[in-house]
Amino acid sequence: MASASSLSTAGKGAVLLTSLALAGALLETAAFWRGNDGRIQSMMVERGDCGNGEEIGRHILLPARALRGMFARILAECAVPPARIRGVLAGIEPAYALTLAWSRDAERATAAEAAAIANYGR
Repeated sequence: MASASSLSTAGKGAVLLTSLALAGALLETAAFWRGNDGRIQSMMVERGDCGNGEEIGRHILLPARALRGMFARILAECAVPPARIRGVLAGIEPAYALTLAWSRDAERATAAEAAAIANYGR
């Protein structure tokens, strides 16, 4: 199965996990900024004219197994065969672990920036 995955910082304060495969595109994002009450996380599946996604929520550390289940459910709703779903989701756990590590780094950097602004001129 042809597929490609990437992990990137999508500009300041955001981490994006993308997997492109014959089944479509899988996206998981986490975004941060000063004054934001925690990271905003979401996931999405895009496949032709079928797709869906949802906000994961704030202050939630979603286990990789749960993220895999969310992607698998939506892919199944889009009539992707089970064998292809397994192939598309192969390796998602280590990629998601790296996403979480980068997200923690971005969260710390955002908090430090907010503290520096709050303490400016003191």
